[in-house]
Amino acid sequence: VVGDTNRLDGEAPDPEWRCWRVQQELDTDVDTVSRIIMDIDNMYRWNPALTHTKVLEKLDEKTFLSYQITEGRRPIVQPRDFVFVCREERRGEDWLAGGCSVVSARHPPTDRCVRAWQHPGVMVASPLPAKSRTLFTWILQCDFGGLLPTTILNIALPYAVKLFCNSLKSEVKKRSGNK
Repeated sequence: VVGDTNRLDGEAPDPEWRCWRVQQELDTDVDTVSRIIMDIDNMYRWNPALTHTKVLEKLDEKTFLSYQITEGRRPIVQPRDFVFVCREERRGEDWLAGGCSVVSARHPPTDRCVRAWQHPGVMVASPLPAKSRTLFTWILQCDFGGLLPTTILNIALPYAVKLFCNSLKSEVKKRSGNK
């Protein structure tokens, strides 16, 4: 897993602001990666950072609203929840899924979680020249909300991203029969 904190706008008003880019090569094809990631209702089964994932509404054939809850580390870190709109597309051989958090009157914050906010981001799966290999790229920026300082969250987010990538890699192996 390769990650960095390249700021995509050159400058930001908050010097602690981070936009993360992660890339990982996977031993499978683009379709398998997209099927695993877009199976939102079951993502919590293979991603240990999440305790609940659900598609709330299908807005059209390619766009949906989802809800996710992170595990948290009580009593220090409360679980976070997200209401996220996502659209997936194919562009040539590449698969893309982009989205961001939204406010939804039908899905208000609860007192069980801190409402977090994911700024616009994208996941891309692109075929590599080697047969059945994919380059997975994820660009994200997240505001976890709550009282934890940004410096602490900037340590926690790379851990969560690495956990996601390692879990995705394990799920790819599991589904392709490679132990």
